[in-house]
Amino acid sequence: GFGWNWFGWYPETAGTDVSLQKKLSFWVKIVPASAEQAPDLGGVTVSLGCSKDKKSSASAPFNENNKGALDGQWHKVTVPLAALQKGEGKSLDLKTVWEFRIGTWATTPRKFEIYVDDIAFEK
Repeated sequence: GFGWNWFGWYPETAGTDVSLQKKLSFWVKIVPASAEQAPDLGGVTVSLGCSKDKKSSASAPFNENNKGALDGQWHKVTVPLAALQKGEGKSLDLKTVWEFRIGTWATTPRKFEIYVDDIAFEK
């Protein structure tokens, strides 16, 4: 997986307050080396991190609304913030969000590139 943080760990309260927002959105383009090397979208997830107590959100599966995302074109992805707060032990502080993450998992090696643009929080 990979991530992008727009604040560091210090101070502990650093981050963006997204508590009044309802969803995370971003544009993504997935370019597999071949059809056989493409990721299984069920194994691609998105999550957030916050600086307070260094907590992570739950991981939201990528495939729920993005079945055509393997065509090498740009697609807008929208994830409800509520979906990122589900799960035992997940206590993401929406007032100190500082990192966007994409994770991938597969039972066999895959080869592909993921491009991300225009990460935003929306009402």
